[in-house]
Amino acid sequence: MSVLHSFFVSQFVALLLAMTAVWKLAEIFIGNRQAFLAPVVLSAILAPTFTYFTFYDIGIVFFYAACLYMLFQGRWLHYLVFFTLGVFNHENILLMIPVSAVIYFGRKKWLLFLAAQFSLYIGARALLFHLIPVSRAWDQGKIWYNINLFLFHPGAFDKTIILFLWFTLGVCLAGRATLQLKQSIILLPMLLGVTILAGQMNEAGNSTRLFRLPSF
Repeated sequence: MSVLHSFFVSQFVALLLAMTAVWKLAEIFIGNRQAFLAPVVLSAILAPTFTYFTFYDIGIVFFYAACLYMLFQGRWLHYLVFFTLGVFNHENILLMIPVSAVIYFGRKKWLLFLAAQFSLYIGARALLFHLIPVSRAWDQGKIWYNINLFLFHPGAFDKTIILFLWFTLGVCLAGRATLQLKQSIILLPMLLGVTILAGQMNEAGNSTRLFRLPSF
């Protein structure tokens, strides 16, 4: 098989897990009969990103959905297991800590739960740095890259805009959601902030296009 075909095959398990987790998450809010629609909507959301070839992005969808499901079900231990495994997939799972803090605010052992997450995150990251040494713990800030991209290559944002339209739709429909689901929406602006500060706003579907941007 070609490298591209091999990549798609490797992503089959991750995609299956993501679809399953989103299905289970949807069952909590719209019932078993309608929950099958969740993977269909997820497919539409992910469609613009199919030209962005990384091994961890579909995994991020799975771990976010699995962690939210465990939070909403009150399964703290299961949540911590999925959260820790998510660290080995991508460091952005860290955003689940503030989400869980808002959802579980004021509950018994709330601070202990947050401390456990921080400890597991630091421990998993330390293990990764030990097994796979790197020169720095975090990526450089890319806010100026994104500003230059916006000024000189606005066409690079076409698929990103489509994704954010889904974000906007989710926020608009939040009025009919349960309190916990409304609280979890804080994940969306945090993802946007992380992308602006440390990511590339054209990552949604333009990773194969390299831009030489003017420097100031």
